[in-house]
Amino acid sequence: MGLIETSCSQAPLAADPLTLSEIVENGLCIGCGLCRSMAGRDIEMVMTPEGRERPVARKA
Repeated sequence: MGLIETSCSQAPLAADPLTLSEIVENGLCIGCGLCRSMAGRDIEMVMTPEGRERPVARKA
């Protein structure tokens, strides 16, 4: 059996990525901590009053 070749079109990328605060404020954060694992000490995960974890950028 041979391989099937397909043509994948790529969607254009957004001009500017969203900031951490834009992601959280627009309800796009799921509290997984991936941003924390990538940014290291620059981001702290805090518990909200609703019991959800959310990232907060640490002050320099």
